[in-house]
Amino acid sequence: MAIGALGEFQESQENFRMLWDSIRLAVAAGDRAAVFLLATKVEDARGWNVAERAAIACAAVEALVAFGHLEEAHQAAAALDELGKAAAADRDFLAGRLASADGDHQRASDLLRAAAGYFDEVEHRNEAWRARWRLAESLAAMGDLEAGRVELETILSEARDADHPLYMRLASDALLALGFTVPPTSARDRTGLSAPPPGRGRGRVGDPR
Repeated sequence: MAIGALGEFQESQENFRMLWDSIRLAVAAGDRAAVFLLATKVEDARGWNVAERAAIACAAVEALVAFGHLEEAHQAAAALDELGKAAAADRDFLAGRLASADGDHQRASDLLRAAAGYFDEVEHRNEAWRARWRLAESLAAMGDLEAGRVELETILSEARDADHPLYMRLASDALLALGFTVPPTSARDRTGLSAPPPGRGRGRVGDPR
């Protein structure tokens, strides 16, 4: 890689990380104004690679949905349209997430299942788990708690095998919130995580890595 190109790549990586971290910190702080400002900067990601643009779009959509800015969330998701097939699964995920926010849980389930299947095939495990986590929410919203349980236990089992504490906890919390018992070999037993308050596992701001 030429020196100039290397410099541009490093700058892109730094800008990506700064925007990514800023969005997540604003969400964690509950700063609605900062979330809105940062999440609408998805257009700044033009020129970044596909993975970076998809990650920022997903973080922005999750943040905007969490604070009720659905119109802006749809606009942030549309930033991936020009990437074509390169970001097809990410667009399915975002379309599913937005369908769920709009109350169309059947459409959301179809799209999120498709996204999870693709991410499984290419072994992008974080993206697959994220899609399954949101899929479980939509299934539960339609009253199919058993199907939601299967998705969450799949995440839990795979995250346990990969020693991924965040998704161990997300899946465990969501299972408890739906009224299910966490399997005894789960992360909760291995990491000592305490049981969350009722309902804590559902509806949490996402795109965890």
